[in-house]
Amino acid sequence: MEISDQNSDIIYLGEDELPINDVCINDVSFHFECGGNDIPGTSQQQGNGTINVELLGEQFYDGGDEEDEEDDVIPWDHTPDVVLAKIASYLTQWDKSEMSLVCKNWNRVILAAPRLWRHRIIRLRGNFKDRSHVNYANILGRFLSRLHLSSGLRSLRHARKFQRTFTAIFAELYRQRVQLKELSLTELKFHVHFRGVPGGRARQGIIRSARRFLGRQAKLRYLDLNYGGMTCEEGTALLQAASEKSSRVLKALDIEELFRPGAPVHQSSEFAETLPRFVNLVQLTMNYSALSDELLTNLARESNGLLEFFHVRCIRGENLNHIVGTPAWRAFSGRMSKCQLEFSLIGVIRLNDIQRVLTPQMPLQILSVVGHNDDSFQPDRTLKYISRYLNNTVEKVVIDVTPCYKLYGRGFIDIIRDSPRLRHLEVRGRIRWHVIHDVFEFLDVNFVRRGVRPPLTTLRMLVTSTPIEPYEEEAFVIEEYRPVFSRFDLMYELVIEPMFFPLPLEFREPRRVHN
Repeated sequence: MEISDQNSDIIYLGEDELPINDVCINDVSFHFECGGNDIPGTSQQQGNGTINVELLGEQFYDGGDEEDEEDDVIPWDHTPDVVLAKIASYLTQWDKSEMSLVCKNWNRVILAAPRLWRHRIIRLRGNFKDRSHVNYANILGRFLSRLHLSSGLRSLRHARKFQRTFTAIFAELYRQRVQLKELSLTELKFHVHFRGVPGGRARQGIIRSARRFLGRQAKLRYLDLNYGGMTCEEGTALLQAASEKSSRVLKALDIEELFRPGAPVHQSSEFAETLPRFVNLVQLTMNYSALSDELLTNLARESNGLLEFFHVRCIRGENLNHIVGTPAWRAFSGRMSKCQLEFSLIGVIRLNDIQRVLTPQMPLQILSVVGHNDDSFQPDRTLKYISRYLNNTVEKVVIDVTPCYKLYGRGFIDIIRDSPRLRHLEVRGRIRWHVIHDVFEFLDVNFVRRGVRPPLTTLRMLVTSTPIEPYEEEAFVIEEYRPVFSRFDLMYELVIEPMFFPLPLEFREPRRVHN
């Protein structure tokens, strides 16, 4: 029998009434299944004046003597250690430190829980605030398994202070024989913050401390050295130290912009021999300036073929004068059969540069071209080049170069028609409605009418328009074919956005073509 009463002092059980004193019941349902005069959930039978009702882990007593409410409050110093450690696990690093200062018991529990101090994010600025990080390494450094250290320097005056703090942290970790699983040393920017005589001495101390610490790491699985700005010798020395004991356990390596811009790293045979020492790499991220035929050949010959993701970033201003030949890519793809190759061209928009970087018949699967257009970008010819030489492997293409003055034409149709594995295409530019119509007509005739799902599952067109260009026809094309492709759950989208950049002086509005 379920009975719910609000603001009442009596609970009705059948035909009997049992008074309960000093209990306020608000929107609470009690369920009793009783037989005879016995009341389940009570310590005695009806009439003895004692009721024990258990609700949500709490007990309410009535009858006999009244107890003081303060006796029911459990003091915090009696909280189990497991509960305190669990509460502290949800707090930030600063809050955990503050919590450990409440009392001796909390200090003992929190500082003795290793899982609370496994991960540490340090940003050194070369001032007095960095002392807290040194104290952390002294007291809790033995618990570390993941360390992410970055630079927040704003002036060359603090380079020596930064170096002393950096050296003190890693010297303490080295003394305690700490074995990390993840290590990130990012944004050091040696070419900016460590110049001149004082900066040169500071960078030598940093490299020396990092090399000594990396040379002892035998469990390192992830190493991130982004934005180091080092010379070829300095960066190679760090990789050599890391390969002494972690060559077979390291799974992910990120050396994007490890070397300073313009450094001819691809000419270094020492670097080409050092990187393949990590034989069990699964993820690798690097710059095109460090890529060479010798490096690909060594990777294919010495690695175990476990590489699954290879990301190459090509940034404007880097050394792009070298060409990685097709034989080296064939040897690499033959060994790394499961590898997904991705190229990101950032600011590299000239067709000559794109043709130099993207070698014909290379196993490219993901390509992104982004940057600001200085009226040298040729979108249609770029798509034609991809559809002619990279069509057998490419799966995703993203082109976002603004402002785009030239039009997409036959190249937009060719890459969809000639790339059987293309599943994602995203372009930003100026496209005529008859080109979009031809693309949808090709998909409709070759796939939809046959009841086959098109391989191109995501098509996003961000069409830039000028005040003199109405785009009603393009919108009508999308609406015409939308019901046809909706049953395949395809992500086809047309976004028309205004062009905020002025057109070049030599621009002439092309004559509109109507079918």
